[in-house]
Amino acid sequence: MKEQKPNLEFREMYFFGLLILLAVLWRISPQIEYLRQVYGQTVLFVLIVGVPALALIGLAVLWNFYALRVQEESITEEDDTSVFLGRREGDGRKIHLKESFRTMHAQVIGTTNAGKSESVILPWAIQDIKNGSGVLILDGKSDASFVNKLYAYVKHYGREKDFRLFALANPGASSSFNPLKGDSAQEVTERVFSSFAFENEYYKNIQYRIFLNLVRLVFAQKETPTFALIHRLLVDPEELGKWTAACPDELLSRDVLRFLKLSEKDREEKTSGLETMLSHFTVGDASVLFQETDHSIQFDEALQNNHILYFQLPTMYFPFLASATGKLVLQCFQNAVSKRQINLGGSTDGKAEVLLLHPR
Repeated sequence: MKEQKPNLEFREMYFFGLLILLAVLWRISPQIEYLRQVYGQTVLFVLIVGVPALALIGLAVLWNFYALRVQEESITEEDDTSVFLGRREGDGRKIHLKESFRTMHAQVIGTTNAGKSESVILPWAIQDIKNGSGVLILDGKSDASFVNKLYAYVKHYGREKDFRLFALANPGASSSFNPLKGDSAQEVTERVFSSFAFENEYYKNIQYRIFLNLVRLVFAQKETPTFALIHRLLVDPEELGKWTAACPDELLSRDVLRFLKLSEKDREEKTSGLETMLSHFTVGDASVLFQETDHSIQFDEALQNNHILYFQLPTMYFPFLASATGKLVLQCFQNAVSKRQINLGGSTDGKAEVLLLHPR
């Protein structure tokens, strides 16, 4: 970090203030001598003690003002981790934002096409890429020019191996992302149900229990759950029966068998909302993106290795899927950060996790 240097205008102010004080004392010295002769030593003592005391009080006020200004300016001073924001109106002073402030909550406000992405988000990301830090960007508009510029800086700083792209509209160029990968069935279920919107609280609770049991069933057999697998178990009683028969957890098997014994109509009534939501992730060209592959984005690994993650989630093109995926990404990110904080996984080196949200 650069050494803090007092502003010259305050040095000059203190110097001239002291000169003025000495000049005033010299100018009124005949009057002081006259008062001493008339009123004696008491008045002289008051003048000798009182005037310096008032001067010290005045200097203290000036010093407090100066210290406050220095503190305020130090917040926006440039250092090795800061990003340039612009210039202050009036004196044109450069304004920077330090990483210690940027990694806390920050909100960028501006109208559409005001330049939020180009003037704020992109410089922040470039600084992190340059520093070797991790970056997470969620792009709700999926502007091709933005990601092209970002990747140009990724290449410029030699970090191609750290870059991961997830693009709903371009599965061929995208890494996959399995939101159901986790350490426990409860964790996965909480993540999914925090990202989906349910209109009926009663059916939400029923579907939560069903979804949890299906995920537990997969975990019990040492497999990794995916949306495609859970959806298949939900709509295919025969497949679900095979998994239940092979389940080593007897209590779980009994619970699933009770669900299977319901009539087809009752099962559909209890699971229709959940089945519809899951189908968004299992039908269509984008469904391959949510499978477990060798190129899946893993947030524990991303935080450990400072990956650059760019999620293109065009909300105008995929209203439900993009919104739900964005929520799942944040849930996964939050979970990975929480595990680092309580030392359940990954390294706890004290470095700040950098999260860049890119709403449009």
